[in-house]
Amino acid sequence: MTATTPDPSHPIRAVILDFGLVLCHAPSNAHLDRVSNVFGIDHRTFWRLYDKNRLALDRGDLSPDEYWTAFAKDAGLAAAPDAATLTNLKLWDIEMWLALNDPMLDWVERLHSAGYKLALLSNLHQSFANHLRDHAAWLRHFHVPVFSAEVRRVKPEPEIYRHVLEKLGIPSTETIFIDDRQTNIEAACREGIRSFLYSTVHQLRCDLASISFEPLP
Repeated sequence: MTATTPDPSHPIRAVILDFGLVLCHAPSNAHLDRVSNVFGIDHRTFWRLYDKNRLALDRGDLSPDEYWTAFAKDAGLAAAPDAATLTNLKLWDIEMWLALNDPMLDWVERLHSAGYKLALLSNLHQSFANHLRDHAAWLRHFHVPVFSAEVRRVKPEPEIYRHVLEKLGIPSTETIFIDDRQTNIEAACREGIRSFLYSTVHQLRCDLASISFEPLP
């Protein structure tokens, strides 16, 4: 779904993409069980508690240890997780988001080859950002990787969109932004960025075809 009207006088020169649920898939039930069982909670409760302090973690206001300690308290545990449990939780929190969306990553490579400037704009805490920088070979296709913890701003705060546009050096009217959260899409639109809400590759292909964008995913 595009949230802005295409303007042929401003051709697209840059594409900004989210990571979670766009370039990677949702965590599997097995991954969710591994973490949820530590706290004795169901998946619905897990997601509610997971989101509660997530922006604070991704902005860098909380460390991963502080985040999971607060999670345990909110889950009703009598004691904070011990060091070994915290180590596992921090590792599993990264591993649950590493099932890559291969068709989207193939598209990223084709966009790069076609001469588009690419930016990754993701709400990620520093440890996760470090992991991607060290292990994600696909990150080389992005001219501008922006991780929230490194700029101490998170989507949907307007400053993070302005930051990525400044790094790209391309006007907002000549960029496309793709994200899976409506609040992030709306914030990008307020900055003048043509924005699409991601749900599936097929849906994104249809949305981009509607503005005659190429190459399609």
